[in-house]
Amino acid sequence: MSQSNHNIKNANTLNQVFSSLNSFLIEHLKHSIVVIVQLDEKRDAGYVKSIGGINKPIFNKLIRILGLNPVGKYFKNTTYGRKHIYSSRHFKQFPSNLYELSGKLFPEWLFKTIENLFNFDNIYYKGLTCDNQAMGAVVVFTRENEDYKLSALEIEVDRYALKMKEILDDYNSEILGIGIKERFTHALLANINHEIRTPLNGIIGLLDAGLKLLNENENTRELTHTIWQNSIDLTNKLDSLLLISEFEAKSVSLKLRMQTIESLIIQLNNVIRGIGNEYKSREINLFYNASVNLGLTTYIDLYYFDFTIRELLRNAIKFSEEKIDIKLKTFKNAIVIDVIDKGIGMTAQEQEFLFSRYFQSHKKTTTRNGLGIGLSIIKHIARHHNWSINIKSETNKGTCVQLRLPITS
Repeated sequence: MSQSNHNIKNANTLNQVFSSLNSFLIEHLKHSIVVIVQLDEKRDAGYVKSIGGINKPIFNKLIRILGLNPVGKYFKNTTYGRKHIYSSRHFKQFPSNLYELSGKLFPEWLFKTIENLFNFDNIYYKGLTCDNQAMGAVVVFTRENEDYKLSALEIEVDRYALKMKEILDDYNSEILGIGIKERFTHALLANINHEIRTPLNGIIGLLDAGLKLLNENENTRELTHTIWQNSIDLTNKLDSLLLISEFEAKSVSLKLRMQTIESLIIQLNNVIRGIGNEYKSREINLFYNASVNLGLTTYIDLYYFDFTIRELLRNAIKFSEEKIDIKLKTFKNAIVIDVIDKGIGMTAQEQEFLFSRYFQSHKKTTTRNGLGIGLSIIKHIARHHNWSINIKSETNKGTCVQLRLPITS
């Protein structure tokens, strides 16, 4: 799959990226039919960029049946397509037939003829989406039991979506004149309100009270610790504001290095010790068993890896009171790290917006809300590393945030 990365790197236009994606999918799905659609939101329509996996004689027969060449044609989006297909982050099976998928564009007997002609097994779709911006979709008509290949292709398809988003952003920057300074300002203003004002107010108020009460009563130690913790929080917020602005301005350059499982375990223990010094009353445990393959390797930037684990731990501490567990597991094609807390958990709606915004109420006294800068940065880091993030949470029972790191080929 490294060849696909080379093609993406050299692509300068959307057409080149779409063409490269078509070639990549045909290469890995040799027996299936691949349709790539570009979304045109102004027309509320899909534009058929390419159809692959059909040899020319059969494709000509398809054109004779339809009476037109579907490549290069627009079709109106269906309700199902708007709601599911373009936003799907994984390959999902379409629950009905080709007739329904097309929005009943032609008579049903015509689509049954096509289904009989190509004899495919199932219909799968995946959105070409990045940072909640939908740009198109991949539809695969699997044949000869190639369904099992799809999950392994998801990360690569996301690479193409990321490149499409970068090209569109560059185009908008040139047309609208949005430079790095403007992006930094936008990112700063979008986050400064909740993320800086709240801990800053806490510091100002507590410093005044702390100076008066110092050495006067038994609560002084707890009070000064709270002041210190607010200062640490503010420093972290400022660092995060600078970092997310760099991501927004696309000025981040990752220093990827090959890391073994053993080195990741060392890094995890270092992060746990650091967080332990900040939150001395909290217990954080790292678990891995004898089945972990210490010989596996992955390419990561250790700075951003550490940042990700720290933010996930801080978030777990923020919304729980019991111990927190980190579990490391290895599989044939991935390294999995689970950060688990037994806290207040999240509803399904809160999980959906976790990495862009959070709103949680502590089970005792505190209500916390605002833009989650740290978690937003994690989304950027994961995208740049091609990690996947999965969340399992249940209200009043806790949350498990799972990072899935691809291993080195």
